[in-house]
This record gives sequence, structure tokens and C-alpha cells, in this order.
Amino acid sequence: MNHYNIDPLHRIDLDEMQFLIDNQKYFVLHAPRQTGKTSYMLALMDYLNAQGKYICLYVNIESAQAARENVKEGIKAILNALAQDAFDYLGDSFFKEKWKQIYDTGGEFSALNETLNQWCRANEKPIILFIDEIDALVGDTLISVLRQLRSGYPKRPGMFPQSIILCGVRDVRDYRIHSDKDKTIITGGGRVEREYGLGRQRTDLLVFWPYKNGVQQVIIELKLIYGGLETTIKKGLEQTWEYMDKCGTTEGYLLVFNRAKKKSWHDRIFRRDKTFKGTKITVYGM
Repeated sequence: MNHYNIDPLHRIDLDEMQFLIDNQKYFVLHAPRQTGKTSYMLALMDYLNAQGKYICLYVNIESAQAARENVKEGIKAILNALAQDAFDYLGDSFFKEKWKQIYDTGGEFSALNETLNQWCRANEKPIILFIDEIDALVGDTLISVLRQLRSGYPKRPGMFPQSIILCGVRDVRDYRIHSDKDKTIITGGGRVEREYGLGRQRTDLLVFWPYKNGVQQVIIELKLIYGGLETTIKKGLEQTWEYMDKCGTTEGYLLVFNRAKKKSWHDRIFRRDKTFKGTKITVYGM
């Protein structure tokens, strides 16, 4: 049996990543689980360290998930993870020797910022930091981490990491963050998933949107007209209903695109409310 492995650095545009890092950008890398994010970041860490231009560190902060809204325990877990991963990957004992003292002096709301600040000051080369499992954090712990990273941003690259990648399954910018301390919602609205896997088939768009005390899910299926308008609508309704049934939502839309140049806009653009197997699906002509 033959086994074939794809070079992790070929999974994402290496030139683009290098450009963002060289230009001192902070950015988000997110993708579903088991798609190679961690393997890519570990390979990228080795690649950048081999260049000799930067000091690059990968850290997994999933251990802080258990802290939930407890910022004290969450920040401690993150600093401990930094200490362990810096020692394991770089042979760097700075965090092991310093983080507890820094934490005791400044407390949980500044310890991460101050520790990274001192670490960058102690190194001649710019620091590149990859933070994996950022979406394991919730509520006030996540808020504190993001605020401490943001407050250090203007000090880069001499006194704070030049570039930071926040990696997770979801885009941290889309989170609806609840603050237990302030009893308020801090952010991010909904999100859109393209080609969302439902069974063996895929729907074009699945929209998630916070609504009242839950999350509203909307299926949007896109079709180009083949074999006539009514045939396309009939097939599209069946697919849209199947996707709606699998994800358990009652709201679905079918968008039918007519690219025939001889058709007028009046003929192309319409709205029809259809019912398929007892479920209402709105059809839009485009």
C-alpha cells in the first residue's frame, strides 16, 4: 500500500502568508477540524525559524477552555501553555522563569500583554506568534485575551509580536461574545458558510444569525437555468427542501439565475412563494 502526503506548506498560499507576516499583520486563520490547520502552522513555524529572520512560536491554548468565564484561571492556563510550548519548540525558558512573577505583579488583565512585551524585548529578532484553538475561549476570558493583544499591537515589532495569527474552527470576529462581568453582548452578528456539507450533498449557503434566545439558520440554494425555468425550479425546490430537512431549519430560499441575454429584466426578476412537502420556500428570479 502506498501512502501519499501533501506538504503542509502547499495547503495555503505560502507567498500570501509570508507577505502578511513581513508586513506586520495580525490576522485570523480558520477552517473546519481535520483540515490540516495545525500541521500547516507547525510547518510554517519551522520554515520561518529556518530563515533566521524571525523567532516564530506555535502555542495551543485549548487547555484554557476549562476556565470558561474565569479570567484568572484562563490567563494562567494560557501563560503556562506559552511556557511549555516555547520550551518544547524553541528551547526557550523565558516564560517558565518569568510568567508567574509577572502575573503576581500585574494580575490577569495585563499579565499576557506584559509577558509578551518582556519576551519581545529580550530577543533581538522580531517575534511571530501562532495562537491555536483561540475559539476554545469564551466570554470574559476571550475578551481579556483579545484586549491584551490589541493593546500591544502599536508596540510591534520591538516590544510586541510583529505578527500574530489567531487560529480556530470559527472566525473569532464572528463570535457573539457574552460578558458575564458586564452582563452584555460584546459582539459579531452572524456568519455565512459556503458549500456547507449536509450528508453527501452540499448546499451553496447556510446563514447563521443570532435571533432572540437562539440562532436562526437559513438555507440559500443557487441555480442556473438548465432545461427550462420550471424544470430548474422543480429540481431546486427538492434540493433546498432536503437541505432544510437535514439541518432542521424552516427557512429556505432558492435563487434562480437566468443568463439568457435575450430575456428582459422583467422576465428574469421575480418572486414566487412555493410550498414543497408542506414547507414554504421562497423562489427569487435573478
